[in-house]
This record gives sequence, structure tokens and C-alpha cells, in this order.
Amino acid sequence: MAKVPTWGRASSQSSFALKDLNLRIPSSFQPPRTYNPVETFIEFVKKDIKKLLRVAIYVLNIICRLKNSGPLQSLKARKELIIKPADKGGAIVVLDRTYYMDEIRSQLRDTNTYLPISSNPSFDIAREIRHLTSHYVQLGIIDQKLVEFLNNQHPVIPVFYTLPKTTSKNCYGSEAARPPTSRPIVASTNSLLSPLAITLDKILSPLVPLTQSYLKDTTHFLTSLRDLGVLPKGCTLVTMDVNSLYTSIEHQNGMEAVKLFLMQHTDFSNDQMAFCRDLLSLILTKIFFFLRTSFFFQIKGTAMGTNVAPPYANIFMDYFEKLFVYPHVLFTAHTLYWKRFIDDIFFVWTGTSEDLFLFHNDLNSSISGLSFTIHSDQHSIHFLDTTITIMSNGTLESDLYVKTTDRNSLLLYTSSHPSHIKKALPKSQHDRINRIVSDPEIRSRRHREMDNKFKSRGYPNRILGPVDPAVQSGSRRPKSQRLVFVNTFHPFNFQINRCILKHWNVLQRAYPQVP
Repeated sequence: MAKVPTWGRASSQSSFALKDLNLRIPSSFQPPRTYNPVETFIEFVKKDIKKLLRVAIYVLNIICRLKNSGPLQSLKARKELIIKPADKGGAIVVLDRTYYMDEIRSQLRDTNTYLPISSNPSFDIAREIRHLTSHYVQLGIIDQKLVEFLNNQHPVIPVFYTLPKTTSKNCYGSEAARPPTSRPIVASTNSLLSPLAITLDKILSPLVPLTQSYLKDTTHFLTSLRDLGVLPKGCTLVTMDVNSLYTSIEHQNGMEAVKLFLMQHTDFSNDQMAFCRDLLSLILTKIFFFLRTSFFFQIKGTAMGTNVAPPYANIFMDYFEKLFVYPHVLFTAHTLYWKRFIDDIFFVWTGTSEDLFLFHNDLNSSISGLSFTIHSDQHSIHFLDTTITIMSNGTLESDLYVKTTDRNSLLLYTSSHPSHIKKALPKSQHDRINRIVSDPEIRSRRHREMDNKFKSRGYPNRILGPVDPAVQSGSRRPKSQRLVFVNTFHPFNFQINRCILKHWNVLQRAYPQVP
């Protein structure tokens, strides 16, 4: 029987040290002990940067004083308000603190999902992780480096918060009768369970494209739509999404889905399967968080914010589809096309609206706690960031879709990001329009609208001008030989660049042979 490879952070067999090669370096290749021109250049630059630092501190102090006295700072200082980014769309939402905390408390009162506990469970969870890793390193399933990674020595305690949803209408198009809901988030970065979630994510994510209805992104969706060709008359475009999928998956169902999926698509040994199962069990059953003075366990679903949540949800939805969707008699008879992006589903229905209503009801009653919201139209419908329309000849056309609640969140041109990123952004957004918008006339209008969005964020016309033909055709210019100076982002980065170029002639004169 072949030996099972050990999983780890790095393969020791592929690494080597230079000393192991036993090379003798000729004296002519040995560098000089000193680089006088380089040291001179460094001293000049350091002196200029010290001057720049004094100016920067002075300017930043002025900016901070202005910010602290501005309307935004006074708004932030009001303790009765909470300022949060919207769940989607890039908007900033100002909430009454009492309303925000009442919304959180109302979610935490769901005893089927959240369980209050009397003390911090970190010590007990850390002990379970140590026991698990010790067991599997002895079996040779993981190596010592992975053991050290999984046992986080300096974890943070996860905290709970919500992001407000800005959707103003419900699925039927009428004004919502209740206040907007919020999406619960457990901020678990660098927590005890974070290394476990990262490891399992690296195992499961490469397998997600094997799910039957998988969509990678918008481009993948539009490419698959082209294969449909001309639709028969009377077709209905339908979208469905699962209400709060991450917190709705029962642990037993989710673990069964992952087990069956790994058995079907991998040749893992029994011990490797057990390792994945135990990792997932800890991640699901030991989700805890802190809110003010209280600790809670999340006893149902998986937390929004953990690395493994997307592949876990994808695999569960594949399990659900195989059990309840594909064998359904109405699905078999009336579904022309079915694709899914995590919990967002798009399909083409050839049956009646009554059959669609029955199909939707059957899905909602298939698993306790899992419910779908449905939208349907015989002309056009929104899915992901597209609007899909059935034309009079039965073909499908696509357009860019922007929600009414979305805000212009394009990167500001005054940002400290490197200039090449700001130059590339307009091209990438215009390329996105070219991929999505199928009608040439509408496409031209979307390009103009996108230019206006960039202009409102401070982008000059020279960046928004025509694309270089060499870039547009896909060919690349040969890269010039150059030295790269890497620095962290800062508003004064361009001044540091000036300091370097000011004294560059010192190096050029000393090393004329270097291009």
C-alpha cells in the first residue's frame, strides 16, 4: 500500500540550503567589503527624508485638527449614533445606537442559533485543538509545521456585529413592512478557529468547481448562457436565493454533505477523511464570540467571516440540489437551465407559473429552516451584476446591473495606492462593461456613465482616454530593466520618490555600466 503523503505548511523534501551545494565562489565574484558610492547615496537620501518627515508630521497634524473639527468627526463623536458600512453597495449607514443594539439582541434571542455561555471557552477549545493535532501528527497525516500553525499561540477573541442591509423593497416589489434587517458577522480573524478554517478552506476550495451547478463569476455565467441559443416561446427567467444560508445549515446535514462530496471527488484515506471531519466539527460546534460583557456559542450554521464558509455552503447546496432539486418531477419537466453562485440561483423555466409556485413551495418544505426567496419574469431579470433579457427572437441579451442602493465606491484618485493601480482601474471597469453588455448602443452609454463615475472620483481625462492599441490587442510591450523601490502606502510616497531621483546621479556616475 502506498504511503499517504503528509499534509503540511511546506514540504521539507523540496527545500535545500545553499551551504548544502558546497560551492566554491571565485574571488572575482566576491563583492567588495564597502560600497562607498552606495553609502553616500543612502546618507543623502536619509538626510532628505528626515527633512521630509518633519514637514509630513506638521502637515498631518494640521489635517488631523481639520478632521477633528469637521462635521464628520462631530457626527462620529455622538455616542447615540453608530456608523457602519452597508452590507452591500458601498453606502455608509448612520444608525441610532439603541436601534442597532435592539437589532443585535433580537438576533441573539434566537435560541436555535445562539446559546449564551457563562465564561470564555478559549482554554477548553485550545486544549481540544492540541489533542486533535497531536493525534494526527502521530498518524503521519499532518507535519509539525502544520501543528504549530493550527495551534494559534496568540489568538484574539471573536466579536459579533451586524452590517445593515439597504434593500428598500421586498421580493414582491412593495415597500417592506418591517425595518431593514442586518447581516450578522462574527469577526474571527486570527482567532483560535481561524487556522483550522484556513486549512480546511485550502482542502475544499479547489474541489468546489466540481459541484454540478457551479458558477465561478459573471463571465462564467454569461459564457454558459450563450450555449442556450434561442429559447422556446413562453419561457420564464427565474432567480432564487436562500434566506440566511450560512446560519441555516444544520451541522449534521452540512457534515454529511462534505463527507459524501469528499468520498465522491477525492481518494483520501480514512485517516485523511477523519482529519477533515474533525476540523469541520470543531469549526462548526465551537464558534463563539464576545458581545460587551457576554459570551455566546453559535450552535447552528457557520459564521459569516470564517474562511471555510463559502466552500462549505457551496458543497451543502450541491448536496441539497442532488437530494431535492434534480430528482424533482417539475424540475425534470420544466427546467431548461440551472446554475448557482453559492446560494444565488438562476434558471430558465418552461412550465406555468402555477407549476413554478408548487416547485418553490416543495423546496421550501424540503429541509427545516431552509427557505428560498424567488423572483420571476418573462421579459428580464437581475442576477449577480447583470440584467438578462429575452429578446423578441428568443435570444438572450445582457446588460450591466447596478442596484439603486449602490454608491460610487470606486477608488479615489487622491488615494496613496500606486499609480499603476489607479491607471489600470478604468481599463478593468471598461473591460467589464465589454464582457457584460451585449448591445453596442447600450454598451457605449455604459462606457460614458463609467467615465462620469471615475471623473467624480477625481480621475483626469488622460487616464480615461482611449486604450493603448497594443494593450487592447492583448500584446505586451517588452519590460524595461529597472530597479524597483518597494514601500508601504503613504500620502508622501511621491516625495520619497523625488528624494531618490534627486541623488540618483551619484550611483549612475559610480556604476556607468549598470543600465
